[in-house]
Amino acid sequence: MSVALGCGATDTPGPAVATATTTAAATASVVQEARCPSFAPDAQAAKDCLGDKMKAIKCIMDMSAERLEAGNEQGAVDAFIAAIHRRPELSFAYVRLADLLMNLDLYGQAEAVLKEAARLVTPERRTNIHLLLATIYGDADRFDLSVAELEAALALKKDNAVLRFNLGMSYTKLAVPPRDKARKMLEGFVAKACKPPVDARNGAPCEMATVTIKKLGSCPDCFKASKAPTMKRPPLKRSKCSIAPPSSGGPSLPMIVVPALPIRQGDAFTVWGASHHLRNQFHRPEVSGKAIDIVGHVVATNFDRVPRCAVHRTGKADPPDCVAPVPTIYIADNKDERHVAIKVMGWASNWAQVVEVMHAIDNAKPGEKVQLMDEFFGMNLPNPIPAVGAHVRVTGRYGMTYTKSTSGSSADPRYGILTADKITYLKRPPKPAQLPGYERTKK
Repeated sequence: MSVALGCGATDTPGPAVATATTTAAATASVVQEARCPSFAPDAQAAKDCLGDKMKAIKCIMDMSAERLEAGNEQGAVDAFIAAIHRRPELSFAYVRLADLLMNLDLYGQAEAVLKEAARLVTPERRTNIHLLLATIYGDADRFDLSVAELEAALALKKDNAVLRFNLGMSYTKLAVPPRDKARKMLEGFVAKACKPPVDARNGAPCEMATVTIKKLGSCPDCFKASKAPTMKRPPLKRSKCSIAPPSSGGPSLPMIVVPALPIRQGDAFTVWGASHHLRNQFHRPEVSGKAIDIVGHVVATNFDRVPRCAVHRTGKADPPDCVAPVPTIYIADNKDERHVAIKVMGWASNWAQVVEVMHAIDNAKPGEKVQLMDEFFGMNLPNPIPAVGAHVRVTGRYGMTYTKSTSGSSADPRYGILTADKITYLKRPPKPAQLPGYERTKK
């Protein structure tokens, strides 16, 4: 059997370190066309994993786990592809490969793998395929597609409480939320998963479901479409190169090249390095919930989204109906990046603290050092207030959630959130930070 290779440049978030491989043992030759990487069979898998198909697949899956634990992510990708070619009608190798690609932030390639799985895997084995596709589409704010995948998964696992929770919450994110369907799903989750004693894993979802059910019944203005996010997720780009067995009916998989990007810059993490480790099951304990340093460029803030009712000096309370976001900046490895970035929160408790620093800086005497403390967090506020164009080293606690806000929590399992204790400037912002309705004046 010969394998045709599609033509075109690959879409990966960084330079390639190794070419992807096809691992069908019977593959004898490969046709390489312009601009696409060459590839060859996974020789180790072909040599070591012999015998009947199921024994060979177990061998290959064990090999992929060993490679992944050793940090050889490209080798793990190659081994998963080998398992897919051995038994393309089974779901687990597709799911493990797609999960690894999502850990590597290659969501477009993961989507392509899962769509191929949906074509070849028998319907009753597609639950996890639907779940991962729902995650991919939900992260991209394509909630209609996410809901469709969750509904397909629930049709296969009708008694699954977690599916009911995910589907109910996803309904609330649609442009026109079906409130009755959302409430029914969440009530089903609460009835099944939230009876005392509540499993520790369901504590937060039970609380969230209960609050959401109340809002669905009593808050007609809740769940309306919000403004576009400050930082949009990367588009679901797919590799234009593929491993496509012509006329065989077998799996057609995208070329997969693991990106080679630096994990650290000196003793600090890069944005890629920290988020990579957070998504990686073997490296997650090194960063999740830990105090670490991350170096990056400030590429965006949420300052332009602050309502004017929250922009005032300390000593004055916000009006009761004034809803303001948590002061947030976004840092990235590249100053021109507009998608891949880590949220930095917790460096100021509210916008009055930010205004107080701006006022002090603008009214400081020549040579006077301005250093103010946050009245609620009891830590030094940054001087100057961070703004786009700054290059910073942020010290703080890193993880998937931010919980210091009195107005609720925030979560980002893809890139994480850094709760800052200290911001050190490697390069100060070229222009001072601005807030709506507050005029900066230097006296």
